[in-house]
Amino acid sequence: MAVPLRTLVVDDSSSMRALLGELLRERDYQVTAVATAEEAIRAHLEQEFQLMLVDWTLPGMSGLDLCRLVRSRPGGEDVVFLVITGRSRPDDLNAVLDAGASDYLSKPIDPEILGTRLLIAERTIEEASRRGLERDDMESRLAFADRMASVGTLAAGVAHELNNPLMYVLSNLRITREEIDSCDEATWREHARQPLDEAIHAAGRRQIIVSDL
Repeated sequence: MAVPLRTLVVDDSSSMRALLGELLRERDYQVTAVATAEEAIRAHLEQEFQLMLVDWTLPGMSGLDLCRLVRSRPGGEDVVFLVITGRSRPDDLNAVLDAGASDYLSKPIDPEILGTRLLIAERTIEEASRRGLERDDMESRLAFADRMASVGTLAAGVAHELNNPLMYVLSNLRITREEIDSCDEATWREHARQPLDEAIHAAGRRQIIVSDL
């Protein structure tokens, strides 16, 4: 992993916490170790962990109940759970998977098997991270498209509001221009025609700009 995995070890045995902590730190994982599920919940609220190694049998809340609780919360579906157990009956192992655990580790811990499980966990977390980035990118694209649609709607409304008075102004200017042209006083016509033509031209330019919105 390019970034050390944020890993939580939950086991009421201090010797097991020490063993797992040592094996995980050899892989440059960022390790936090606690003794109970309640402590694990508090730790996870302070810092969301990517990987949890949880003993099935804990004082108070069990490891499986902890798994179910974390899975039920936002972002919990991306946490990789490895349940540590000394049980080996098929029904017990099915219970581990039914609780939402990604895999299990049998006691006593075999470092080679642990290494294999961790390699799978790393790949799973990398894939979850990739999906998260793709999801964020898609959400950003959709939000941008929504903003552009809103801008388009606003522009159309502004264009409509501006175009109506412009049409009214242009119409009246042209009528006035026609009246000036029909006037007999040539000198007055020449003085009035230039500013009126400039006003008609300016209003026409703005009408073109508005129509492009």
